[in-house]
Parts: sequence; C-alpha cells; structure tokens
Amino acid sequence: MGRRDSPQDSSIDRRKLLKSIGIAAVGTAGLTGPVSATEEAVSSEEKERILDNDLVSNLRSELNNPEVSDVSRKNVVKDDETFTVTTLQTPVGKLVFGEHESKKSAVQFHLASDLKPPETRELPKQYRKLAKTTGAVLILDNDENIVQLREATPDERAQLAKETGADKKEALMFYTSTLDGFEVHTKSEASTASTESDTSEVYLVDTESDGAIESGSARLATDSDDVTIQADCETWGDRCLQHISICTGCAALCASVSIGNIPGVVACATCVGGVCHFTLPIACGKLIENCA
Repeated sequence: MGRRDSPQDSSIDRRKLLKSIGIAAVGTAGLTGPVSATEEAVSSEEKERILDNDLVSNLRSELNNPEVSDVSRKNVVKDDETFTVTTLQTPVGKLVFGEHESKKSAVQFHLASDLKPPETRELPKQYRKLAKTTGAVLILDNDENIVQLREATPDERAQLAKETGADKKEALMFYTSTLDGFEVHTKSEASTASTESDTSEVYLVDTESDGAIESGSARLATDSDDVTIQADCETWGDRCLQHISICTGCAALCASVSIGNIPGVVACATCVGGVCHFTLPIACGKLIENCA
C-alpha cells in the first residue's frame, strides 16, 4: 500500500477528537453531579427485541450469529440524561448494545482474546486472526459498514514508537480498518487544569499490503487552519483520554480520529458502560463543562 495524502491534504480536525471524547462521557458514571447506575433483569421478550434490532442483527450475522448465553443490562441516569447498555454474552465475545433516550443507538462486538479451537472456527475466517489480538472490537458506522479496531501488539508498539518518537509504554497505539493503518496518541505532561501543559499529538501510520507497518509513513494529524481550541479543552481532553485508555478496547473506540460517521456519544459510552465496568473520573466531566 502506498503513502497516503500529505498532512495538508489529509488534515484531521482535533476538535473532532476532543468532541468525541467529551460528548462520549455524557451518560456514563463518574461525571460532575449526581449519577445513578442500576442493573436490571432482561425479560425474554426484551431479549428478542434486542436480537431483532437491525444494528444488532447485522453485526451478529457478520460473526455467523453466535449463540447468546446470557443477557445483562445497566441503566445510567445523569441529571436528565438516561443511557441503557445491554450486554449479550456469546462463546466468542460480548455484543454490547447502547441506547440513549434521544433514540440514538450503537452496537459493538468485543472479541474474546483467549479463544482456542473450536471457538475460533465458529468465526468467519477474516476474524479468526483478529480474535487472537488484544482489545479487538468490531463496530458499525452509520452506513452499517464494519469497522475493525485492535490494540497494537508489543512488536508493533516498538516499531510505531520508532516511527513516531512516541513512548511505547505510555502512548495509545491501535490499528483501525478505516485507515488500514495505525493511530498513535501521545500523552501530555500536565499538572493542573489551570496551568499550561504539553498537548498530546496524534500520528497516523500506514501499513503495507501484508499488514506490516510501512516504514517512513508516519505523519502528524494536524488541526485545520480555521480551527482554534482553548487551552483548557486541550488539557481536559488529554486527561479524559488518559483515563479512558486504561480500559482495553474502549480507548481506541473513544479516541479514534478516523471514525467520522460513528455516533460518538453512544459508541464510546456504550463501550465504557458495557465493557469497562468502572466510572469515568472528574476530568471527563470538566471536559464537558469547558468544551462541549
């Protein structure tokens, strides 16, 4: 695969990144203000409704319709926002369906990373190798195209660090099929919200036709010339992302600058609410206060 367009031609609007992180925090726990999260039983009728949903049905059929063994649901209420996450357990991973009271919804499948035969043989051939990696997620964009995300392997992290100069232990690195390449998100050295900090950078790195990282292809994703971002937004955006990134799989989904037509608020919050099982810190609430 050849080099892609120059940074001037393929400039990425960092506001999209910050907005996707900030809005995605809405409807999840741990933000400023009172939050309540409750587990509830899922009736057989409700289970069938979820399975009949077009998004769920399409993504499940992409994986050869794995059998659903268990269904759980979590309702989160933050101020006047209500968000519902339903998790369907299967032999090959978790299908997570999120619904916001605005009627927006998102679905994603988190492949189990410890699969062995015969479970792997239940998957289509194109996903068997993906299931052997960590943090592998399949999602649908608004056109119902399949998007694959996965964390970079240790060897890939070492090479990506060499290509971009990022710290291989600290940076967020993941593959996205939207780019057919990698995103590398560096982390800022911040102290307090009221002080200036080094802002994080996002690098895009191409892959060869065999999937190997293309040497010399790294390029910086830059702001559009007509976009200005407040310093506080940079600070809180970086901090929020750092906390999200402790959760396998969700970091890539919440941070990707290359997924432009995914409903960010529902997709990210679905991931955090259905897979991570922890509350987001106050940094994400501050991001909404300052930047949303």
